[in-house]
Amino acid sequence: MIMNQSDRVISDDTSKNPVIVTTNHITSILVDKDVLGASPIILQGLTENIEKTDGVTTSHVFSYNGSDYDYDEISPFIMIVVRDNEFTDDFRSELADFAPEFKDISYQDAVVAVGLVGISDAIITVAGADGNYIG
Repeated sequence: MIMNQSDRVISDDTSKNPVIVTTNHITSILVDKDVLGASPIILQGLTENIEKTDGVTTSHVFSYNGSDYDYDEISPFIMIVVRDNEFTDDFRSELADFAPEFKDISYQDAVVAVGLVGISDAIITVAGADGNYIG
């Protein structure tokens, strides 16, 4: 067979098994105002399951109170603020905008500073300081 430069041969290697990696996290999310009520709220203790096949996310689900929620469906209404007892990069960005001197504070240090009872209100205050809770 004579091939010119525009011809390509594509071969599917069916002997290669896909690499599937599943990670599980304990997560807290901020739910935007007017979604579950008039005010934004923090939902704590969600189980977050992320499955990747060959490095591509194929499933991202939160389990809460006996129900599963697909990340793609709820992502416009939430911000993941804490994952495995650490602030997420998204929330760290909010912290840096709110008070640059606290951009590197750990979640544990924030809890010590405001108390376990006050941490949800503190997160909501920081996230909403720019006028938007999710953004």
